[in-house]
Amino acid sequence: AAQLQLILNGLAADERARLLAGALDAVDDGVLIVEARPVDGPPSGLSHASRHFGAVAPFAALPPPLDRPGVVGPLRAAIGRSLASGQAERVAVLDPRADGEAGIARLDISCLAPRGLFTGGWMAVLRDPDGGRQGAEAAEARERMFRALYDANPVPMWIYDEHDLRLLSVNEAMVTKYGYDAQTLLGMSLLDLRPAEDVPAVMQVLSTRARAHEVSGPWRHRAANGDTFHVEIVTHRLEWQGRPAILTAAFDITERELANRVLRMRQADSDRLLRVQSAILDSIPAVVWLLDAAGNVVAMNRAWHRLAADLGDTAPDIRIGRDFRGRRDGFGSAGAGYPMAGDTDAARPLPAGMVQAVLSVLSGQKSEASHDFPVMVGGATRWFQTTVTAVVDAQG
Repeated sequence: AAQLQLILNGLAADERARLLAGALDAVDDGVLIVEARPVDGPPSGLSHASRHFGAVAPFAALPPPLDRPGVVGPLRAAIGRSLASGQAERVAVLDPRADGEAGIARLDISCLAPRGLFTGGWMAVLRDPDGGRQGAEAAEARERMFRALYDANPVPMWIYDEHDLRLLSVNEAMVTKYGYDAQTLLGMSLLDLRPAEDVPAVMQVLSTRARAHEVSGPWRHRAANGDTFHVEIVTHRLEWQGRPAILTAAFDITERELANRVLRMRQADSDRLLRVQSAILDSIPAVVWLLDAAGNVVAMNRAWHRLAADLGDTAPDIRIGRDFRGRRDGFGSAGAGYPMAGDTDAARPLPAGMVQAVLSVLSGQKSEASHDFPVMVGGATRWFQTTVTAVVDAQG
């Protein structure tokens, strides 16, 4: 189940990355996301470079215009300022045009914290990348591309006003998923999509939003029929019809959350069983160790801890996680002898007969074995009998 969950999460992440790349290519601003650790150090790779940037040459870390001479200094300085302030920092770099005229590229630089497989780095937002040179034709082409990626996208998407949270535009997938008609949705606010009890948490996140691009969730959303489902939200700031707005994509992760809930319930059941097991072991007056099939110590009871306290520094070094078969100094070996009176060596090895009894059961030679031996405890000799029993689960 855990491996399947990792595969599903990976597929979902790839799908989100493709959709986000298409959406970022459609907006006016260019977006470049660079991995770097440390953040103000040399780039280690590109997570995304939208169409507004020049093609990346083989083995080049940055696309034009950021690969031009003289750019590294101002760029590093802006990254350092953003890292110190936690805010976006503006930098202007020389961007020669194809016609030979001088141009200036203006970028907003923001540092990005590590998240999931992303090791951290920075984002450059290229403002007005076309510089007005392509005019109405470029604007119309971008509008057509945006509409193709937005209106026909199978993922519910919408644009809302950053200040009053009113929905400004919705795609067909949102109409289908949420069960409202488009006109009804355009009369609603972002908060109308959430259960009432979740609104305070939503407002808290909105009040602290600082970055142009963010991923958040899981969140609960509510459809027109009252059903709720879990989503992960990807947002990007943009300007929509002259006002600050947020482009949003909602990925349904209800099945993933259900799988996670099942895994958590199974883990809780396992934890409860372990607590019951510990209680049973602790109720036994005899010393008990529990080993797994590989010979690792997985549990021991209170009687053992009391005996270990009586033995002091001479107690065998037996702890949870230790490999019984791999330890020859603290756990003993085939050549170890019985502890004798006056023997004060620390971490005294276990008696050879006891070791052989345990190993014979671990190896499958026997289903049960026992061994008697004396131990000096508090200046007096006490005799112990060790019984080793194989426990088989339902799978054999």
